[in-house]
Amino acid sequence: MNTLKQAAVIFLAAAAAGLTAAPKELKVLTIGNSFANSVFKTLPAIVEADPECKLILTGANIGGCSLERHWKEHLKSEKDPSHRPYSKKYTLRQLLTKEKWDIVTIQQASRESWKPETYHPYAENLIGLIRELAPGAEIVIQQT
Repeated sequence: MNTLKQAAVIFLAAAAAGLTAAPKELKVLTIGNSFANSVFKTLPAIVEADPECKLILTGANIGGCSLERHWKEHLKSEKDPSHRPYSKKYTLRQLLTKEKWDIVTIQQASRESWKPETYHPYAENLIGLIRELAPGAEIVIQQT
């Protein structure tokens, strides 16, 4: 099994383990970068293996984006709602309130992921925002 497929299997297993019951429909929002996009290539095929499960997978991903940049993009959008950094269509607020998410992932840029100090205060800020706007979502860190 190649590394990408292993990562997708681990991601799905870790996410599912935190849920109290296996849902018929799983709604996942990723807040990350191009590595988060890899989930979109493999996770749907894994979920399709169970005909009783449906996956709604949405990304707030920007190539090379760090937690700091995601937070700054959010602040900029809050001041100027026309600023929509996600697919040039959405703000983070819009995406977080678009669905009743089961899981929201956050991901640090690879170049920063090994430095604990780069997570603070941005991870906490994003987690606070997720808890406010998607209170029922499990928050998972997607690591690279």
